[in-house]
Amino acid sequence: MTYKNDRVVPSSERLQHDMKKDEGTTRRLTGQKAIKRTRHSFYLDTATVRSLDQAYKETYHELYPREISKSDFLEECLHYALLSLDKIKGNLGQNE
Repeated sequence: MTYKNDRVVPSSERLQHDMKKDEGTTRRLTGQKAIKRTRHSFYLDTATVRSLDQAYKETYHELYPREISKSDFLEECLHYALLSLDKIKGNLGQNE
């Protein structure tokens, strides 16, 4: 929920304001910058998804009152992981 002019703005209204559809892509307005997003399908381990959900909830509560979207959280996690590719490659090599 966001407050606007002393009233609570529901998520659906905020979503309509923050997002606009463009040929199968979504542009999310963050300040002055628009981030182009597209939908992708991934099959992930259920336990991993539960861990991500829990980590997002905890982070969201820790950063309150600043609101972060789950997409922003996941993108930041992936960006951090991409900076650690050597360690990821080592972990993947051990699983063989």
